[in-house]
Amino acid sequence: MPYKDKQKQKECDAKWYQEHKEEKKVRNKKRYQDHKEKIKVKNAKYYQEHREEALEYKIKAHMIRQNTINNLKINGCAICGYNKCLAALEFHHANPKDKKYQIYACTIHKPDFADELQKCILLCANCHREIHEKERNSR
Repeated sequence: MPYKDKQKQKECDAKWYQEHKEEKKVRNKKRYQDHKEKIKVKNAKYYQEHREEALEYKIKAHMIRQNTINNLKINGCAICGYNKCLAALEFHHANPKDKKYQIYACTIHKPDFADELQKCILLCANCHREIHEKERNSR
């Protein structure tokens, strides 16, 4: 029977969930394995029926990520100050040994994105190539 006090109900539900979390994981994994093919067929059918919506969402999500990256590029190149074309600006890891991954729109949702961005400087394509050329020649 549900509690009259909503807060007490939430606390009870949270406690139950914590007590049964591992059991639920095992049960859900088994249920998925048992019905894997059905689920794949159902998902494919759903995608075909809602393909336009899915593509529209995907495009919209990409544009949001791309706009966020572009907002980070507003100040222009750290060396020469170039800022005419945002597509010509790139993130350069000052210390390549600390690099975990490249900064792109698709990496923006990684949990350590801000930390990775702190390791970078913004450069135009020309300055970026010149830095890498100097690194190659100094080896």
